[in-house]
Order: sequence, then structure tokens, then C-alpha cells
Amino acid sequence: MDYNINENQLYDYFVETINSCGNFILTSNDEEIEYNIFEVFDINVHTFLHIDNLNKLLFNKLISEDVYYKSQLIREKYLEIENTDDWNIRGVKNSSAWKDIMDLCDSIKQKIKT
Repeated sequence: MDYNINENQLYDYFVETINSCGNFILTSNDEEIEYNIFEVFDINVHTFLHIDNLNKLLFNKLISEDVYYKSQLIREKYLEIENTDDWNIRGVKNSSAWKDIMDLCDSIKQKIKT
């Protein structure tokens, strides 16, 4: 069975990842935060913001260098807070680390085709 996805599908998943996080989360209810952050974003950050996939998107000119670097930074920041005291809904709402991630996602949203 072939599990490879083409560049356009990869881009769609990349966009889904970025769209599942942002400052809109701060006005969401706890169930929406849990789903968007700890299900969609969590799974997708590990896969679709992985350096190999970002390289493929950049090489195929589906993302800019700025988006590439911001995406790397999102993944790095996310992995730093994973399984820390900020790894919960309260942390999402209140920590500066999550705020940085949300701001980066919002910045990327302004630069990509959704």
C-alpha cells in the first residue's frame, strides 16, 4: 500500500495544521481548544511541520522561505512545551509560549493561500 502524498495534499495538510491554531483559540470553549490543539495541531505538527515535509513544500514553491522558517520555529516551540506544565487548556490560554505559537500561526495565515 502506498502512503505517499503528493505536494498539493501535503500543502493542504500544512494549511490545516496552521489553521487549527491561532489567537482565535483564546475565544474558543474548552472542547474546541482540546480538539484543535491537542488532537489536530498535536498530530499535524509532528508530521506536516517536520523538516522533510517543509523542505518539500519549499522546494516546490508552495511556501516561502519566511513561512518555512516560521513553521520550523512553531514546531520547535511546540516540542519544547510538550508535556510541561503548560501542556493543558489553562496553559494554552495563559502561557507566553503558547501565545508565541499562536502569533506565528496567525502570521503564516496572512502569507499562505487557504
